[in-house]
Amino acid sequence: MTAPGHAMRAAACLLLPLLAAAPAAACSCFTPEMREKAARETLETAQTVVFGRITAPRADGSGELLVAESFKGPAKGAVVTIQPGTAACPAQAAVLDQEVLVIAYQAPVTVCEKYPQDHFLLEFFRTKKAP
Repeated sequence: MTAPGHAMRAAACLLLPLLAAAPAAACSCFTPEMREKAARETLETAQTVVFGRITAPRADGSGELLVAESFKGPAKGAVVTIQPGTAACPAQAAVLDQEVLVIAYQAPVTVCEKYPQDHFLLEFFRTKKAP
């Protein structure tokens, strides 16, 4: 491999953890191996990885999530409180019965850690299950 090619590959590997929580469309160019690596790293480093349904939405994007599937953190059936976001993560109104993936690296969980149900990591979590 040439030096420029090696540098690009190294840069991609360094950015992979940052992309783990990016929307699915942004990662469609990554190989299945890169997606799997991102998913494994997410499960290793995140405190909470759950999929569920918004049961008590608020206009500021906060609310309560009923956990339907737990990959790490709160068990199925638990209720996770989602706090409002920060200035860096503008609020998006939560919607009753909206299904979302939550990937949180620290407490509290905020609206910044909510991802759509078509996120590429969710498919991996469902097929591979947490280690």
